[in-house]
Amino acid sequence: MKIYIGMLVAAGLCGSVAAQVVTSATITPTHIGGVEIGGVEGFNHDLFDGTVTVTAHSPLHPASDPVGADNWFISPNAETEGHSPPGLLVFADTNLPNYIEFNTADEVALGSMVFYLSGDHNTDSGGYEGRSLSNLVVSAGTASNALAEVANIAVDPDYDGAYGMPWIKVMVEFPAPVTAKYFRIDIEQPDIGAAKPEWTWNGPRIREIDAYGTNVATTASFTAKAIGEESIDGASNDNFEGATVTTNSALHPATGISTDYWFISPNAAGELLMDDNAGSRFVEFNTPQAYSLSNIVVSISADNNVFGLEGRAISGIRVLSGLSPESVTENVVCFVTFPGEYTDLYGSNWLEVNIALDPAFAIGQYFRIELDQFGSGTRIMEIDGYGEVFVEDILQPAIKGWSRVSDTVMRMVVDAPVTASRYAPQGRTDLNIGTWVDVPHSDDGTNPFVVTNLDYSTTDATGTNEVIYVQSDDAEEFFRIIGN
Repeated sequence: MKIYIGMLVAAGLCGSVAAQVVTSATITPTHIGGVEIGGVEGFNHDLFDGTVTVTAHSPLHPASDPVGADNWFISPNAETEGHSPPGLLVFADTNLPNYIEFNTADEVALGSMVFYLSGDHNTDSGGYEGRSLSNLVVSAGTASNALAEVANIAVDPDYDGAYGMPWIKVMVEFPAPVTAKYFRIDIEQPDIGAAKPEWTWNGPRIREIDAYGTNVATTASFTAKAIGEESIDGASNDNFEGATVTTNSALHPATGISTDYWFISPNAAGELLMDDNAGSRFVEFNTPQAYSLSNIVVSISADNNVFGLEGRAISGIRVLSGLSPESVTENVVCFVTFPGEYTDLYGSNWLEVNIALDPAFAIGQYFRIELDQFGSGTRIMEIDGYGEVFVEDILQPAIKGWSRVSDTVMRMVVDAPVTASRYAPQGRTDLNIGTWVDVPHSDDGTNPFVVTNLDYSTTDATGTNEVIYVQSDDAEEFFRIIGN
């Protein structure tokens, strides 16, 4: 199972399901496509991704995409399913409740969930949005027959009237980690169980359901301000300066610069315009050393041409960090929803977005900034990161035992609490004069003696300690194991 930064600090992580039922949620209007069925791919690093068994309890509506019940929420993120537009699950038209079940491979601890919903943008049905829902009820447990309700969220089914558009994002935060292996989401339509007109039988439409180990919806705040095109110079002294930079987007023909100039410094005079209809793209920085970041500043621009929603605007920014290329895809630092109406809200289609990060979580030598778009390629002018050099506290090793195997060779048993490559032997002949120096060692006493780390070792009978051999022909010689 994937462990997210922030989950490790909770002492009661593996305890029972939280008893407190969440009854409120953050509901934000979110453009998820220039057309009704485009845009949302969801997040492919959440706890419901990849290793879950997902079952939707409703006949499939003919308008669903992907077509065929076998494809419902397979990943459950449609990006890996090859569907365009991304996965659209429409429940059958019925007056009965519907629900979706997630069964994870291992117990996971949830801090928050995010639901992407959309309606039909019509108000001729008593004010309700077509295919809207009125309640999301989340239950969880360690067994399928022992589920407890952990959230009961009322949603105004008049999406457009209540939230300003027919596409919304519902973010549910749990006050304590909800540890479970089975999750059920009941989706209720307006006026279920009552005599009602036929229009309210329209099956609800679900775009995506994501689950996170931390409250990623609120782990960061951001400010945005209008800037002029001539002001986008970027910084030349930020922590991303000199990093190796990659992006998962093809170059848009309108970019006007060659791929050789993409964030080379990584501060570029030119713009990076990502390809269209991608849904989510990222830019990743591999810095020369590890940092603990407190802020990331993203300079973006849009075309100011689509009915208040800027062309080439973004709807969300995710920041991920890790000390290795593998861990950067698992450690979510923050997830902020961003409005696409740049000019209406900020007075300019050129913006600088400053995202405040928690330095305790934003640790890494690899930093990935993921950007959700509305269908047209996102335009990025600059990304800068600020923070401090990260110095990791390393657990100290211990020499568990030693014995002399010959007049010139001594055997040492060493407890190395973390990766053996982080430790090496040192020696000196006088504790008052001179300094500690690296000493050569052998892994078995017969192989060559070389100055290196404890990766060059054997294992003792317990299978948990490293065994090395050092040369020693002085009656008063001192040794230690140093971590780095």
